[in-house]
Amino acid sequence: MKPFKTKRPIPIGKLLVSKKVNELGIDIMPYVYRYQAGDWGQISDELRDDNEREWHKPAHARKYLQSRYEMSDGERICISANLSLGITCVFLENEFQSSQ
Repeated sequence: MKPFKTKRPIPIGKLLVSKKVNELGIDIMPYVYRYQAGDWGQISDELRDDNEREWHKPAHARKYLQSRYEMSDGERICISANLSLGITCVFLENEFQSSQ
């Protein structure tokens, strides 16, 4: 599948970073830049299609975008945005898996 790239950067709004990501001192900016460029990382085709449909809606109608990137240690970092609220969250995938 051809990667989606946007000509306009995806807005970040207020950036919230999980306590675990902060504690580990992970440099999130390479992943944030990829996200802003429309590189959704390692996500399912269905979620990729959802993101691209969402991004092509009028700005006032956009809601959610999600991305996931594998880091060099195998850990996965996720970026999830609520565009209507102007909030982007960065967290480790296992932060939510282990609490379920």
